[in-house]
Amino acid sequence: RPYKAHDFMKSFEHIVDDIITNVKPDLLVIAGDIYDTYDPSNDVRAFFSRQVAKLVAAKIPVIILVGNHDICKKNHALSPLAEIRMKNVKVFEEPKFIKFKDHILLMYPYSVSVERSIITNKKLFFDFAEENKRKIAEREDLKDLPVLFFGHFGVKGASLNLGTSSQGKALNFINTSSHDISVGDLGEAGADYIFLGDYHSHQILPTKSCVAMYTGSIEKDDI
Repeated sequence: RPYKAHDFMKSFEHIVDDIITNVKPDLLVIAGDIYDTYDPSNDVRAFFSRQVAKLVAAKIPVIILVGNHDICKKNHALSPLAEIRMKNVKVFEEPKFIKFKDHILLMYPYSVSVERSIITNKKLFFDFAEENKRKIAEREDLKDLPVLFFGHFGVKGASLNLGTSSQGKALNFINTSSHDISVGDLGEAGADYIFLGDYHSHQILPTKSCVAMYTGSIEKDDI
């Protein structure tokens, strides 16, 4: 649907321009699903690259997580951007621990290893959480720093989509898959704040030890 792609592109360009002109953040993290497929058209790739270049020119660092729509078992759609190695642009296809301006950033993309069935997403999440806890405990310079987690995955107990049907009926489909990371599991990340991509509806998750949310899609693309 070309008109829908055009709407997304115009919205994203507006957000980028607002970030550059008004928000002026220390860092921009995009939590996955840049594209709807692992082989997007050249026009769409070129558009996204232009927006990233604008952010870089404004001296705003950009981190991009690979999402499940961006990937297949052989490659992912963000590989060309990653290979360019543009200054202040980083693409992550596997979990990564980062220290950035007196903050700990935990980057958790939809992993190539998970896509290739080398490891389950749930095991990778818990392994990453344990590794990070050990790292923080062993280093004095990390112990009191705030921890921000950025991820791309479905959460058991979260709403897959919210909205109304064509008949005006309220819709709220809840993920009940036992194979997914649960709302209760999110506390194991050891983060103060958790920001997630994947589900399109903005929602605050009922976590107890941290603030966790799905940031939501730029434009609603599901019922």
